[in-house]
Amino acid sequence: MVQAPDKTQADSSEDENSEEEDETLHEFNKTDKIQGKKKGNMGKAGREICEVLKKGDEDMEESLTQLGVRIDHRLVKMVLKKTSSPSLALRFFQWAKLQPGFTHNTLTYNKLTNLLGSSKDFETLQKILTEMLPARRNYSVKTFTFATAWHDDSDMLNKVIEMIDKLELSPRRHAYEMLIAALCEDNHASAALGVLEKMVRADCVLRAATFRPLLTVFCLNDQMDKVQVLFEMMKMTGCPPDSIT
Repeated sequence: MVQAPDKTQADSSEDENSEEEDETLHEFNKTDKIQGKKKGNMGKAGREICEVLKKGDEDMEESLTQLGVRIDHRLVKMVLKKTSSPSLALRFFQWAKLQPGFTHNTLTYNKLTNLLGSSKDFETLQKILTEMLPARRNYSVKTFTFATAWHDDSDMLNKVIEMIDKLELSPRRHAYEMLIAALCEDNHASAALGVLEKMVRADCVLRAATFRPLLTVFCLNDQMDKVQVLFEMMKMTGCPPDSIT
């Protein structure tokens, strides 16, 4: 029986930036009005942080510190979601990491990886992915959500894979698996199969869980010929199906 995969979670014109900034402040205002005093305080802090980020000054980090806001994961995630500039998002992320009593969690890391990935800053993305596992922040499907937009763009997917291949062996396998799962979650089985084939050529150690998302998608789409191909691949790579697959 095939088990469904686990669901784990640019530049623009000046006018477009202004509209996004206005939308940001509007959402923080809405937070104040609707969600009560505690979340209202978070909304106020978010507005203040976004105003600082909007300026993008050289001393931005000092200005953030002078705000005296209390950083938590929800606030960081909210600000990252509303920051259109990957470089400013990274500066805010790194500043937040240095605040007393605060450490990033998987959700805040995932917000940053998707900003960096969507902007094609693979060099910085590789550094963040390298940082995550020693910090005990495992990759998830949502770490690689950005790549699903390129399911039919082999050149861009290859750039993502080239970045993954620069990771050390253990995180490399995990990154491949989550990229495959992210593509399968959006029903992009052909792209996911291409990634799996490249994973085999990259000498990653495969396991039954590596194949599971693809097996699920092919079964749901009644592509039993593809399922048989995967079973043969599992045997050839020394990874026979387990009781779950």
